Amino acid sequence: MKYSFLLAALALVLCCQLSPAATPGKYIVHARGFSHVYLCGPGVQPPLDRIEDGVIHSKIQRGEDLYLVISCTIYSGGNPNGKCGAGEESSLYWLHIHGDTVVKAQEILYASCWESIVGSIDGWKGQFLLVSYNTIVGDDANPPNFSSVAHHIVFNCKAPEKGLEDHADPPEKIPR
Repeated sequence: MKYSFLLAALALVLCCQLSPAATPGKYIVHARGFSHVYLCGPGVQPPLDRIEDGVIHSKIQRGEDLYLVISCTIYSGGNPNGKCGAGEESSLYWLHIHGDTVVKAQEILYASCWESIVGSIDGWKGQFLLVSYNTIVGDDANPPNFSSVAHHIVFNCKAPEKGLEDHADPPEKIPR
């Protein structure tokens, strides 16, 4: 009796883990002049927050496929008088949409008070959208172990299916 209960519980857990979700997640996008709700395809996780008050940098339609590149900045939500009280978190999103479903998605955080990331959108250089940011690596309380890594996000509008490419330079020591 004891073992049959355990086997039934294990079978139920395995069944729930292997079954597809009954309700797919949703990508909610609100950008200036654009608002839409998309279903999430298999393996696509929507962001924790909706993409709110975003800026569309690229919108490319190829048949039934739509490729969007959107930047979005939200407040960090810290203590108003403490760390990150007036801080911001900025992400760049790439969405590959087929019909009404997001089939692939990327999100790269390029500015963050909480994660000590400083960055900006450099803009378009020919067919490439460029974003640069620096991440702080190591223990800032121990300067010899404190360095910065420069990153460059590239989006090629002539090959939108490739998504966002994030290139990191070797770490450099931060002079103190």
